[in-house]
Amino acid sequence: MHRELDAYTLLMSRVWLLKLLAWLIGLPVTRPALAKLYHKGVSERLERTGRMPNSNETQRSIEARKAEVEAEESAEDRETW
Repeated sequence: MHRELDAYTLLMSRVWLLKLLAWLIGLPVTRPALAKLYHKGVSERLERTGRMPNSNETQRSIEARKAEVEAEESAEDRETW
């Protein structure tokens, strides 16, 4: 499997109800468009979950979350003393 959609087309081609869809995905006309949609969806998901290191917004949200955790930990430390 070398490309992003190969696994989907392979699995779909094994289910008789999905064979036509697998064939359509494999066409040279549809594959590039679907590949772009696939990459866009993956990038958005990685940014949303904070696993895309190049995103400035994600980096800010990670830093904000770290600050929240540190504040919670220091508040807990004060309560135990």
